[in-house]
Amino acid sequence: AVVGFPLSELIGPEYMLQDGRAPSVLNGFNPISAGIVLTAFAAFGMFECSTALRRTVDTEIGKKHASDMELVWDFGVAGSYNFDPLNLYNTFGDDAAGRKAMRSLEISHGRWAMMGITGMAFL
Repeated sequence: AVVGFPLSELIGPEYMLQDGRAPSVLNGFNPISAGIVLTAFAAFGMFECSTALRRTVDTEIGKKHASDMELVWDFGVAGSYNFDPLNLYNTFGDDAAGRKAMRSLEISHGRWAMMGITGMAFL
């Protein structure tokens, strides 16, 4: 987001821009960009609804979660799409404590990223 927001103003197509600025809640929307943004939000919402209650306990990462959390969740861990192509999930150790540390670090980084983009909106 930190790179994408300024780049969208520099290289975005003219019909998407609002007085040379990227479409956002703070800059306003023109009808075309509003339609595109609403369509994207609808697609993301449909994806979230379709995957919210899927079972992940039978996947590789889901089995690790199940052994870590034993009977806490019926549907696996929220947000786990079994996507770890660089195998970073076991960076802090291949045990429950190491995986919990990695999940906590991911949440912390996500929160700092949200603070960063919020700060950009006010500058």
